[in-house]
Amino acid sequence: MEYFGFGIYSDIDGMESNPKGYELQIVSNSKFCIDNDCVTSRWHNIYEDTRVRYIDNPSYFIFEIENDCQLIWYKDLYPYKIEYKIYSATPYRVKYWILHTFLPLVYELFLDSLVLHASSIEIDGKAVSIVAPSMGGKSTLAYYAVDKRGAGLICDESTVLRFESGVLVTPTHPYIRYFRKRFHLGKKVDNFVQGSIELDSIIVLQKGENRISISKLKGIEAFKRLLDATLIDMGRLEKNRFEKLLRVYENIDIYLLKFPDNIDLISDIFDTILHIRKK
Repeated sequence: MEYFGFGIYSDIDGMESNPKGYELQIVSNSKFCIDNDCVTSRWHNIYEDTRVRYIDNPSYFIFEIENDCQLIWYKDLYPYKIEYKIYSATPYRVKYWILHTFLPLVYELFLDSLVLHASSIEIDGKAVSIVAPSMGGKSTLAYYAVDKRGAGLICDESTVLRFESGVLVTPTHPYIRYFRKRFHLGKKVDNFVQGSIELDSIIVLQKGENRISISKLKGIEAFKRLLDATLIDMGRLEKNRFEKLLRVYENIDIYLLKFPDNIDLISDIFDTILHIRKK
């Protein structure tokens, strides 16, 4: 099993691990101490009762969850390495933070990628990314496609785009959170895609309409929707991010899918995606 395209060795309970041939090592380091030559951000809330901060120096980057755990990425090591230091977090919670938040952050900061707030599924060998705000229906639609219609799961919540040849989607992890529960990765699915897949299209969801309709976005509206879907707000990313957004905008079809807020219509909504792809 690969996570984020990596063979992994990990000492975290419940995370599939390969002690031989791994590309990413995830291990505990309870004795880690921060150096003096670090740049530290202010604390800021990601939930009402949860604060995080970033700590950076030339050798490593830290994502710290207040009173919970510290996650450390070593910039110049290969195989890649993440260390974690636990304050009060359970092993499952550490796994959640690494897969849900930290590795997407690492990909965009250090691995020349673009991360969108989107779920991605595989249909007929191509990737379709579903963009929506929180509670906007992207995980629910992706889970329906995977569970009922034979699609493969590539990503949930965070879609990692790479630009090695065309625009590729890197599979992240085999969990999908179609229900709302904090600090929970979601349900593990069997048909999790292994290996990067070419991105075919991006579907932007907009619920609350009177009927189902889909239209191709163009010009500034298409680019704005892409920009709104970026996941990480850090100033030093802006130039590289703009260049990557432009590559997606120039090479990938972007559609706006409007639909009523009615779960009984989910089959028709998915059929609308299939219909537009056949065109």
